[in-house]
This record gives sequence, C-alpha cells and structure tokens, in this order.
Amino acid sequence: MTVGQKLHQTLASLESAVGTLKGFSLDTQDKNAKQQFEWVRSTIGSNCTRTERSYQLRGNQEPSYKCLHKLNRTSLQAAVWSKQRA
Repeated sequence: MTVGQKLHQTLASLESAVGTLKGFSLDTQDKNAKQQFEWVRSTIGSNCTRTERSYQLRGNQEPSYKCLHKLNRTSLQAAVWSKQRA
C-alpha cells in the first residue's frame, strides 16, 4: 500500500469519526458535553482539510502520494458512507 493510499484510508476514518462526533453532539442534552464534542469534531475536521490540501500539493511532486492528487471531500465521504454500510 502506498503512502497516498494509507493517507486516503486514514482521512476516510477520520471523516467517519467527525460524523460520529456530530451525532454525539446532537444526541446529548449535556451542554458541556455538546461543546466538547463540537470542539473535537471541529479540530479533527480542520486538521483533515489541511492535511488533505498539503498532500494534494505533494501529489504533483511525489509518486507515493499520487492517489491523493484527485482526492476530494466528496470521495472521502463516499468512502466513509460505504464503509459504514458494510
């Protein structure tokens, strides 16, 4: 498995975690817990976005990152959705 493929898989897993945290935030009545879930969700989402952009730029330079060159948020969400249905 290439570095790009591993990163794609990791980002898909993190996007799944973001969705789960959003669900926790919506389900809880505890205001403090809701804020914590939202903070963690936001932090993970921001880091995913920055990591994705960084590796997309490297896709033009490094062959091992090639599969991320065409990676986008939609493909990540589709990967997460199909993984959750399995």
